[in-house]
Amino acid sequence: MASTTPLNEQIPGTVITVDNRKYTTPVFQGINTNEFWHGSCQDYTLTDKAENPHARAGEMPQKFWIEAGALILFLRSCMGLDGPKDGKELYELASQDRWYSYDQTFQSNGNKMSWYKFNRTYTENLTRYKGKGVSFCTRGNITDAGSVPHAKDASCMISYMYDSDPKETLDVLVKLLKEKVIAEDERIFFCSFANFQVNHNKFPTESHGDLYCRDAPTVSDQVQENPFAKIAGFVDKFVIMHTGGETDIYSRKWCCFELSKAMEKVEKDDNTKMIMVGSEAYREKVVAAISRFDPNSFQREYDAAANEEDIPRAWKDLMEPLNLSPEELTLMQVLAPADTKNSIAQENQPPENPRVKGPINAMLDESIESIVAGKLDPRTQMAIPGEVVEGFLAANLLINSIRMRYQASILTGGSGLVQYVSSANRPNAIPGGNVIFAGDV
Repeated sequence: MASTTPLNEQIPGTVITVDNRKYTTPVFQGINTNEFWHGSCQDYTLTDKAENPHARAGEMPQKFWIEAGALILFLRSCMGLDGPKDGKELYELASQDRWYSYDQTFQSNGNKMSWYKFNRTYTENLTRYKGKGVSFCTRGNITDAGSVPHAKDASCMISYMYDSDPKETLDVLVKLLKEKVIAEDERIFFCSFANFQVNHNKFPTESHGDLYCRDAPTVSDQVQENPFAKIAGFVDKFVIMHTGGETDIYSRKWCCFELSKAMEKVEKDDNTKMIMVGSEAYREKVVAAISRFDPNSFQREYDAAANEEDIPRAWKDLMEPLNLSPEELTLMQVLAPADTKNSIAQENQPPENPRVKGPINAMLDESIESIVAGKLDPRTQMAIPGEVVEGFLAANLLINSIRMRYQASILTGGSGLVQYVSSANRPNAIPGGNVIFAGDV
């Protein structure tokens, strides 16, 4: 099998035709074209959007899962770790894509691979003529909206950063399998593959309109009812994945929101597991950043900053005495407390006025403002009886109460795999903390 144009002659981000189908380059026939599915996923023929399975995204996102084994196999195939040797060259070329030029995060990523680029080269090209996401393409029993309610429910959700290299994601997934945190048949809600990614506003319709699947819902259609809130509060196992990308996961409002919703569920249901895990690249960044501090005082100083309402000011006050270079300050962001109010979610289309929040950020802010959490003692991280906080402060408290403990476990030689436990169970956890270490996950 070969591409109609040799890989070394393709310019990433252009449109080519292979077997009368449109794809965005780079393209290698059989790896990120229709032949990949070998007939296991049929072309889309429905003409009514209401009949598309993704029309149920907001109503029952727990049905939009992919098995862990299938997820790992799909990633390995796309990366060229299995299959044609040209797959590795294709993956390398995909990292050079510059299409989403308006997105500064994407631009700053240079030639590093990210989920933005992976979705464009693989997820979109492989599902454009299928009318459904990768998760449904791996399951032959999901054909239309009517088949969705009959599917089993997801058991796990994985939250991750889109600016990270999918290879890190793959490595962490293998780690989770090895540690028996997830099973090979674990039913995972994985955003890139749960949603139908093709119909978005990043393609200029006047020149790329033929890249749409017009009879399927758009990305905006699928997220407008915030399916992530429902799935994060539904699954019995929530995994937040830390990777070594340029941007910290807690700077993204979606990730902060999903994590705080999962932690809310843990407080209500002792059978729910909320697990933090990280890649080797993330571990290296954490170790390098924490080494800049006095280990005897950092925990106390971090807790003080994380419990402030004005987190940016408190973090700045903590950084100033260290006299760090700009490069070191960038590194230190891996430790910065979550600040849900000032975090950002990527809009499907950038607002004309950058001072006005787009609909996705506005929706998430409204949802976060409804969060309620028990107030913690900054010294012991134990709940203060009868005291609660709400909104952004509550979300910050929920996230920051475990984040530093997770990072501390990496510094002390732990595996970088910890589980959040409810307030009621904390006396049985690590003294003064709220995590259980890897052997107990």
